[in-house]
Amino acid sequence: MKLLEQKVQVVARFNGVDVRPLEYYWRGRRWPVQKVVRTWQQFALLEEQIQVFLVETGGRLAQLSYFPQSGWWQLDKM
Repeated sequence: MKLLEQKVQVVARFNGVDVRPLEYYWRGRRWPVQKVVRTWQQFALLEEQIQVFLVETGGRLAQLSYFPQSGWWQLDKM
């Protein structure tokens, strides 16, 4: 996977504290999430707890991070 670290727009389902990415937009293209392979949490600066998702999309793997305090998503790797 190639390191990208780019902010992206994500359509996600929020159910209480649970978050699930459904699709994201990158380079003018819609990438539907077919499967969430793995999730985990990590900490960033200022103690922000980030939710990380390894997802399968279009036959490829991608890693998305959700920053709940700032409300934005990042495409980490693809």
